[in-house]
Amino acid sequence: MPPPGVAATPPVATTSTPTNAVALDPAATFGLQQQTIAAREAAAGLRKKDLQSITAHISRISAPSSGRMVFDLDNHQVWQETGAEGDLMAKPGDEVKIWRGMLGSYWLQASTGRGCKVTRLE
Repeated sequence: MPPPGVAATPPVATTSTPTNAVALDPAATFGLQQQTIAAREAAAGLRKKDLQSITAHISRISAPSSGRMVFDLDNHQVWQETGAEGDLMAKPGDEVKIWRGMLGSYWLQASTGRGCKVTRLE
């Protein structure tokens, strides 16, 4: 019993697991696609939202012996063409946009409007 003049306070309910625990529980996420897990983690504040695209400028273009163009960008990323789509007619200084494609692929589009599938090297 509390002393006279002091109101009794009800006990505060506590839980032993944080609200975000479900997002991290391997059993709760078993069998889900990675992008579904990432979306749940982002909604719970456990992960930053994934970018869908970036823009940058070409610093350098090279074509090693493979014949596939390599793009060094001003954000220090290096991307390589995965197929032989043809000439992008891009040059250093041009802006490019890279976005997520299907099945984990990425697409680079130059300011010329031409594009190709790419993979990140660095």
